[in-house]
Amino acid sequence: MKYFMFFTVVLLFAYSSHNTAKSTEISPEIIQLAYKGDYEAQYLVGRAVLLNEMEFTNQKLAMRWLDRAIEKHPKYARHIGLQFKENVKQAAKWYKKAVHYGYKKALLDLGYLHSGEKTGFENNAKAKNYFEQAISSNVTDAYAPLGYLYMKGLGTATDLSKAEELYNQAIQHGDSTGYYFMGLLKQFHKAEPNIKEAISQYIVAAKKGYPAAPMRIVRAYVIDQAETGLTQEEALFWKLIAQKWGTQIIPSSHLLLTNGLIEIEIQKIDEKAETLFKSFSH
Repeated sequence: MKYFMFFTVVLLFAYSSHNTAKSTEISPEIIQLAYKGDYEAQYLVGRAVLLNEMEFTNQKLAMRWLDRAIEKHPKYARHIGLQFKENVKQAAKWYKKAVHYGYKKALLDLGYLHSGEKTGFENNAKAKNYFEQAISSNVTDAYAPLGYLYMKGLGTATDLSKAEELYNQAIQHGDSTGYYFMGLLKQFHKAEPNIKEAISQYIVAAKKGYPAAPMRIVRAYVIDQAETGLTQEEALFWKLIAQKWGTQIIPSSHLLLTNGLIEIEIQKIDEKAETLFKSFSH
């Protein structure tokens, strides 16, 4: 019996080594765990085979492993869907599988997958439906993107009051996207724009980590300094944040006041902003 067990292990190891010829991530040990019924290992092997990242003689077995793993951990299907961002049909297939097995947050992915100003009315209408389903399933991150569809008239009639209501719901749940979109609404979509209120929303969004918010703050300052209520030092601080986060931004020289009343050395301001950034980060 001992010899049989040893011989079986040797065969498994040899078989696993053969099947990982093109893989840099899936080790023979992981394949052995998959054969033993480990769900995570089965997911890793199945995913690698699906994405053509490794050779595996028994592809049907790998796909059965993948299905078993997803049934146990539906979030895995969402992870696979993310690999198909350029293939809407494939991505939707895996997001729907995640939803089917109980991972309702994938409804949000389905909504984003179909939404956008270039996707057409029909796809945005689908997105609206997915976001509404997500909200019904207590996925609170869906309030803001649903509000955006109403704000822009995508897949539905334009309804700024409905958009604002949905943004407020998002804000109540602490969603940074809700603050950012509320800023857009206040700045660009009201009959009487409220720049200061928009800036306050962008600032909260930025503090919560929304990447585009610092850039919006600086752009608003450049376009209409007086209306923002910001000092130049504050604007340069947010410029630095935008640079740290890798978002496109306007050069410091464009922020220099030229009315002769105030002279600021950009280098000193940037040094101050660097100090502010460190305190902001912590």
